[in-house]
Amino acid sequence: MAESQAAPLAPRIDVSKGERFLDEEKAKAAGGAEPTLPEKKFQELSGNLLTRMEKSANNRAATVQAVAATGAWPVRIMAPGGRVLWRAGPNGAIEKSADGGATWTPQSSGVSAELLAGAALSEKLCWIAGRGGTVLRTMDGEHWVKLPFPSNGDLGSVTPTDAQIAVVWVIQEKITYATFDGGSTWVPTDIKQ
Repeated sequence: MAESQAAPLAPRIDVSKGERFLDEEKAKAAGGAEPTLPEKKFQELSGNLLTRMEKSANNRAATVQAVAATGAWPVRIMAPGGRVLWRAGPNGAIEKSADGGATWTPQSSGVSAELLAGAALSEKLCWIAGRGGTVLRTMDGEHWVKLPFPSNGDLGSVTPTDAQIAVVWVIQEKITYATFDGGSTWVPTDIKQ
C-alpha cells in the first residue's frame, strides 16, 4: 500500500515582514497548496480590515487583532462585574459604558496616540497604554491622566495590580518596565519578551 503524500501547507502570514494577507500567487510560487476556505475568507475581508499583531504577556503566543476599517474599536476593557466597560482606539479615543455596553459616553484622554491595550481593576481604576510611550490612568473612572514614560516605543500591554503598581511591555524594545509609584518613575525589569 503506497503512502499518500499530503500537499504542503500554504505559507502563513508573516506580519514581521509587512505582509497583510496571504497572496495566492505567492503561495503557489512557493510550492504551497491552495489557501483553505478560512484563509480565502480572510483574504476577502483583509481589504476592509486593519491588522495588528500584538504579543501576549508571556510572548509565547501571538494574537492577530483585526479592526474593521468602518470604525470598530480595537481595545475593549471590562471592569470586574462586567457593568462598566471602556473602549479605546485611534487618535486617543476613549468611551465608557456604565450599562454593560448598551450606551457609550466619550471621555477626553488628552492624547492623540492610538491606544493599544488596557486593564481595569475596578469600575473607577483603569490603565490604558498606546503608541509613542503613551500611558493613561483614571482613578475616578472619568478623568484620564497621561503618565510620564521613559520610552517612545509602542506599548503592547499594561498589567496593573493597583493604582500604584503596573508593568508595561514596549513592543520594539521587547522589554517590560514597572512602576511602583503610580507612574512617576519606571524601571526596566529583567523580563525580556
